[in-house]
Amino acid sequence: MAAAPRALRVWPAGGGRGRGESRPRRYLRLTTCRAHRHPRIPLPRRRTRHSEAGCGPVQASLIFTAILLDFSESDRLCFQRTDFGGKNGDIAMSIKIPDELKADVPQTMWGKILSATPVVMTVVATLLAGLASSEMTHAQYSRALAAQQQSKTGDQWEFFQAKRLRSALQLSTLDVLQNTTAVRALDAATRASFTPPPPPARAPLDAPVQAAIDAVEAGRPEVQVTALVVKVNDQTLDAALRAAQERASAFDAAVRPANKIVEQLENESAERPNHRDVVAARLRYMAQRYDTESRLNQAIAYLYELQVRKSNFTAERHERRSQRFFFGMLTAQAAVIIATFAIAARKRNLLWSLAAAAGLAAVGFAVYVYLFI
Repeated sequence: MAAAPRALRVWPAGGGRGRGESRPRRYLRLTTCRAHRHPRIPLPRRRTRHSEAGCGPVQASLIFTAILLDFSESDRLCFQRTDFGGKNGDIAMSIKIPDELKADVPQTMWGKILSATPVVMTVVATLLAGLASSEMTHAQYSRALAAQQQSKTGDQWEFFQAKRLRSALQLSTLDVLQNTTAVRALDAATRASFTPPPPPARAPLDAPVQAAIDAVEAGRPEVQVTALVVKVNDQTLDAALRAAQERASAFDAAVRPANKIVEQLENESAERPNHRDVVAARLRYMAQRYDTESRLNQAIAYLYELQVRKSNFTAERHERRSQRFFFGMLTAQAAVIIATFAIAARKRNLLWSLAAAAGLAAVGFAVYVYLFI
């Protein structure tokens, strides 16, 4: 005949249930009857006062699979038996949980976090490595762009120097001609033909662009120039550069017909007495033309200078970001190694230990390369 049902509460040793103590955070309430003896978890024989007649002593030996699921980390469990008659009794005993049972026990929240840490940190390290590589690629692109812009800047400065030199040569030849022979002034109509057209009006530059150009012209320290260049918007700088190039192209288009007129007048005066006067007027015209063109090339060169400095600043910024992401990746790798060591120590698994050792060696080699090579 079956015994009367009983209620069984279970909690780890140390989470007492004395008077005035709070209820343990985790406990399991089981309703049990007479059970067969479990070969691995024997409980002491105990006679209850509320057994039905004919039941005899109740063998309080139960299968504690559910108990082991909650308290797999504890070697000592406390049991409180509550009969329907209201009488309570405590049984304290030590249980040695077999390892094969521990392996089948679901993990606690901390165990799940510990097991997921290497995976999560590996994903984070991979993302950081990708970001570091992407930032370095942007830095290399900015460096290459700065090199191209520097080449264009050099071309504009060469044009500026060549045209200024031509202007100086024309003025020098004019001085020699005026000092060796008598040069008379041409009539007003002919003199108007030897006057180059004025350059197109210059559009006002944005305030940050103008401030940066003034700093470059004044030869201020690189730190001050960079601080001003950072404030310049890329689109605004590109628009200013296009406007300067269009201004130079417009002057070239405007001066082309005047060049033909000057050349024609000089050829027509070859056999006339006023030929030297026409040559002097042509020299003056060419000096003014080259001087105007050199200033237009100088304006373009200054804008290219700002682009070069801005590209270099962008490259340095991406390099710093790449370095920070690299350090973050190393930190994530260190977290993976620490978590792997923790799992290896817990599971006592050789493969986990080898993985942790390999990760530690990789991080150590990276630090060695960074510091000494």
